[in-house]
Amino acid sequence: MKLILWAPACAVLSVFAASTAHASGDYPTTPSCPEGTLEYKIDWPESKSYPIPGTSDYVDVKTDGTYFDWSSKVGMDAIIAEGGYSGEKYLYDPEAYSGKGLYAPMDPWTGKPYKLWRIKFCYDLNLKVEKTAETKFTRKWTWEIEKTADPTYIELRRWETADVDYEIALDAEKYDKDFAVKGEIKIYNPFKYEAKITEVKDILDGVEVPVDCGDVDFPYELGSHQELVCTYWAERPNAYTVENKAIVKTDSSCKVGGDTAKVEVKFMGPSEEIDECVSVTDELDGVLQSLPTDHVCASEAPKTIDYTHTFGPLECSEWDYEFKNVATFKTNDTHTEGYDEATVIIKVNCPNGCTRTQGYWKTHSEYGPAPADPVWEELQNGPDSTFFKSGKSWYEVFWTPPPQGNAYYILAHQYMAAVLNGLADADTIQIDALLGLVRSFFETYGPSDWQASVSKNVLTGWASTLEQFNSGKLGPMHCES
Repeated sequence: MKLILWAPACAVLSVFAASTAHASGDYPTTPSCPEGTLEYKIDWPESKSYPIPGTSDYVDVKTDGTYFDWSSKVGMDAIIAEGGYSGEKYLYDPEAYSGKGLYAPMDPWTGKPYKLWRIKFCYDLNLKVEKTAETKFTRKWTWEIEKTADPTYIELRRWETADVDYEIALDAEKYDKDFAVKGEIKIYNPFKYEAKITEVKDILDGVEVPVDCGDVDFPYELGSHQELVCTYWAERPNAYTVENKAIVKTDSSCKVGGDTAKVEVKFMGPSEEIDECVSVTDELDGVLQSLPTDHVCASEAPKTIDYTHTFGPLECSEWDYEFKNVATFKTNDTHTEGYDEATVIIKVNCPNGCTRTQGYWKTHSEYGPAPADPVWEELQNGPDSTFFKSGKSWYEVFWTPPPQGNAYYILAHQYMAAVLNGLADADTIQIDALLGLVRSFFETYGPSDWQASVSKNVLTGWASTLEQFNSGKLGPMHCES
């Protein structure tokens, strides 16, 4: 707010020239209100509220008789403080709603302001104009999907399994369109006088846009304490922030003038989103897989869905297994689909080895006496691997004669030989079930605590079947050397 002080050049002379004048009149040397404004005079002002003519508002004055403060809901264009047959003029640009420490002209004899005997409030009556700006635009999402598998090539033995880690990567890109702004222009006349409105304009980013005031024709007389509401709507080329201004003009002969109102047009979030979410499915060779989540929205993107699938055991084949995995998304609004795939190839090596007896494996570890067979290293710790609950290593169990015909060790010798034969690529398909049963036995019992639960005949029967396998009488041939 810019405050301008003004005083007539002849103010000092008028102290003497008008000494016989009385306080109730205007003096030629006192300034006037700016042209086009209304004037409200308060003689011998006191500290209180004064009703402003033509309005329902007040001006509050606080004074000690020389200095004064004022405040009002009506904007003032100027304040004139009179005293000593002259006046001090305070101009406000733009109009003000309060002032502090104002005073009349200075007394040249005392160097202090004259006693305050009148205040003139200069104001104009303007319509109250308010406006809104509501933005809208549409956001369209496009999605991408990528499916990967790790590893994509595996070699297995017939009885082995392998884990494959699958990853579904989803990402979304937005495209914004159909920008528009709409709003209301509210025009209110708070005064006792009618206002003749001649024009209502709306300027958006420097361009005038159409305004709809209903059935109103201009010029239009807006009565005291009445309101007129107009609307506007316009398209925008982008989401840039711009100024929007409403201009209301009135007939110049009216006591009530027009006004303007400004707002910033800001595009925040979209008013509509299309395809902001997708549903996700995943099929492995046509079978739906269970996913950690099957619903992804743009607010989460980029999003990765991970899961693991176990392959095997698989039958041996001269052809490779090919497992095709397809991940698909479908958008929630337009039902647009997209997919990507990953293929895992598994080669299952057919066992073509021969079998050897427990006597061979007993003597062909790294401890001799015969040359070591590298198959022993397939065990976790080679011949030193612990044999279940025996308290001994595989090597030690092999070299433990069955005390008093203990069926535990008889079975152990044939079981170890069968396992090593399988590791040497002998086909164990005919004894796989038995191997599982025997393994369960050894995981449960030690050399001395099995008799109360399992009969000796059962153990020796199992050992006999395994011995037939190891000697080439059941399943693969026996090795020639």
